[in-house]
Amino acid sequence: MDEIAEIRAAVGARAKAGLLIAGPAGVGKSRLLREACADRDVVSVQATRAGAGLPLGVFAPHLPPNPPVDAGPAGMVRWAAEALAGRVIAVDDAHLLDDASATLLLHLAAAGRAFLLLTVRSREPAPDAITALWKDDWVARSELGPFTVGDVRAVLPAISESAVRRLHRLTGGNALMLRELTLSGDALDGTREARSPRGSGAVRISPRLAELVHDRLAGLGGDELAVLEYLSLGEPVGLAALIALTSAEACEAVEEAQLATVLRDGRRTQLRLAHPIYGEVIRASCPVLRARRRQAELAAVTEAYGHRRREDVMRIAAWRLESGTATEPGPLLAAATLAYAVSDLSLALRLAEAAVAAGGGLDATLTLAEFRIWSAQPEEAAAALALADLADSDEFQRARYAVNRAINLGWGLGRLDEALRVLDEEAARQPVRELAGLLVSLRAAQQMLGGQWRPAVAVAAELLGGPPLPPPATAQAHGVLVHVRAVTGDVSGARAAADAAMATVDAWAPQAPFLQVGMDSMLTLAHLLAGELPAAERAAEEAYERLATVGGWPWALGCLSMSRGWAARYRGRVAEAVRWQRDAVANLDGSPWAPLCLAELAHAAALAGDADTAVAALRAAGESRSAAFELLNPLIELAEPWVLAVTGRLREARAAALRTARRARSYGFTGFEAAALHDAMRLDAEPAAERLTALSDVCEGPLGDVFARHARALGDGDVRGLLGAADRFEELGLTLHAADAVAQAARISPAAGDRARRLASRCEGAVTPALRALSMPKLTDRERQIAELAARGATSREIAATLVLSVRTVDNHLSRAYAKLGVTGRAELARLMRGGRTDLPRAHDS
Repeated sequence: MDEIAEIRAAVGARAKAGLLIAGPAGVGKSRLLREACADRDVVSVQATRAGAGLPLGVFAPHLPPNPPVDAGPAGMVRWAAEALAGRVIAVDDAHLLDDASATLLLHLAAAGRAFLLLTVRSREPAPDAITALWKDDWVARSELGPFTVGDVRAVLPAISESAVRRLHRLTGGNALMLRELTLSGDALDGTREARSPRGSGAVRISPRLAELVHDRLAGLGGDELAVLEYLSLGEPVGLAALIALTSAEACEAVEEAQLATVLRDGRRTQLRLAHPIYGEVIRASCPVLRARRRQAELAAVTEAYGHRRREDVMRIAAWRLESGTATEPGPLLAAATLAYAVSDLSLALRLAEAAVAAGGGLDATLTLAEFRIWSAQPEEAAAALALADLADSDEFQRARYAVNRAINLGWGLGRLDEALRVLDEEAARQPVRELAGLLVSLRAAQQMLGGQWRPAVAVAAELLGGPPLPPPATAQAHGVLVHVRAVTGDVSGARAAADAAMATVDAWAPQAPFLQVGMDSMLTLAHLLAGELPAAERAAEEAYERLATVGGWPWALGCLSMSRGWAARYRGRVAEAVRWQRDAVANLDGSPWAPLCLAELAHAAALAGDADTAVAALRAAGESRSAAFELLNPLIELAEPWVLAVTGRLREARAAALRTARRARSYGFTGFEAAALHDAMRLDAEPAAERLTALSDVCEGPLGDVFARHARALGDGDVRGLLGAADRFEELGLTLHAADAVAQAARISPAAGDRARRLASRCEGAVTPALRALSMPKLTDRERQIAELAARGATSREIAATLVLSVRTVDNHLSRAYAKLGVTGRAELARLMRGGRTDLPRAHDS
């Protein structure tokens, strides 16, 4: 860790008399100190409250056995200083030292006779001598804060992004609690986090973790514990409400004990638990009936003190629901709508179900159906719609019914033709022009995603150029343009359409938050296809963080995880891309977007050299592929060549990439076409320099031009041109693309190989045919293909059946490959390929 290196560097430099590490309890100060002092000659002691009553007692094991008689306090300090002079002294929890020990350390530091490594707990009282050490600048002071999300990801690289964020949220970055929660294994189970109205998933707390928290709660009175229970069930809670439920003294006591923090929110003063895990432990130990009573009391006091904010309406409804005191459908339905508006779909769904059960009628039924659609529950949504009684419905309710039914048919059940028919029929009989416009805009969106983008764009343009429409209809029309312009290489057009939609976001997002998720994802894709990585990463990250704070809408988080995975793959961070796509797959399970993220997982895994994951994910993507998403299905096709390549089928990989390019061209998807042609070139297909040059004239952004430049250089065997293309790729942030271009140059000028390897080292173990070929013996296509299959465990007979060859031919090719590679059999071949060279370069035919 960087902190350990910092401590060891400080010991070596001795610029000051020591280093003091400060931080709150549990952030890892003690472990950091132990690891930094490992393998060193250090006087290491642990201060405790119990030992503070014995002067110099903590140092007794390191002092001579016969202290001077009648030396007095000052003499004892001098005697101890002589014994410890010249040593490195490490003291954990130095704020607990007795005054004599603290004075000893100050004396040694001021005289320059020892080097001190100390830890202290922030905001804890310490002896004056310890405070003087850093205040008077005898020692350097370093603040050790909680782990960031990035720190958690670094220490737990194998877990999903959702698990990383869940652990960070639950532990607040506290290293001790992170360790305990990780060891319990619960926070690593699955990717989705089941959420309740209080915003927390149920977590199985290990006995040791529960003991650690209960130790912090020891000695609290009844009112103080009540304050913590109220906070655990509904934080943040207003101070006035808590005082009414308990007492002002109890609120002050929990703040002074650092169990709760006070925050200002506008004109409100609220309390929140000082640590997220406290809430999990307190809820786990709170009896069910008492928890229900507490929640009913929270609802009642919040109602009494006024609930002017929309979150108050949601929280009151949630508490009523949890406490079993919700009886009126109106408040439940209003709260469900508000929860949907802020993208907490799991809460919205529960409230809508309760509103239907409470007799909410048609509006509640339609609301429930809508929320089930966006929760990837198409069958359940269809069941809710089947119960809708339209006998006394008005025009708005009938339009809403048609919208929900069409979305569920087209995007939920994959029956696009039926969905379009439902919209046509309802639009034809809808007497309200604005509502008819809403139906037509949805039809354009479904038609566009189904691949019929030209007529959809015409309809969207006509709607936007006509009389004013309801904000969701206008936003949906703009969304059609965002999607189409993204895949046709018009990034500025996509951005302009998104900006136009977002100008009125407050008017439509509460009713249709899914539109913003779709536009955010497509803007990311548009920027990537154009080679604008910083803009793509910014769009993806901002959208993800906006929803991750709520965390109650798996489908939306899945789409945005997929976007972040796209950006990571383009950046060459293939392991990170795999993590994001695993997250997306888990969150989008059962949704119509699942095939897209499965294909992206296959793509990233193939680049990372994980053939098994790549093959399985691509197969699953193909099996669940939907015609309702034909516009984005090229993402599946773009993954196929890399999956074929990682399994040793390079000839088929090149053919697949060229086939994808032809299909994209037939659809007019210039961005996808350029990407596919360039992929084919990276897989050793003949460079399509002329076509890529033509595409660079119509595709906006810098990427089309560098693709064409790369193709011309490769076709001409121009080393300088290849290195120039690599320079431009590197400037754009496409590190893996740059590495491949340099590796191709290394075939002509081997001196370029070192640069290719340096670039590849920044790509998290990425493996591509060009990189695998560095410094490797040359095999023919057939030798390499057979060697790849043999190394993966296929027998000669199985290889022969796969490639339609005789067993003798397979064995002959394999023998020649062994001779070229310097191996004697399949076991050595497999070890060679597991060592990172899992695809073998071909000898170029003359």
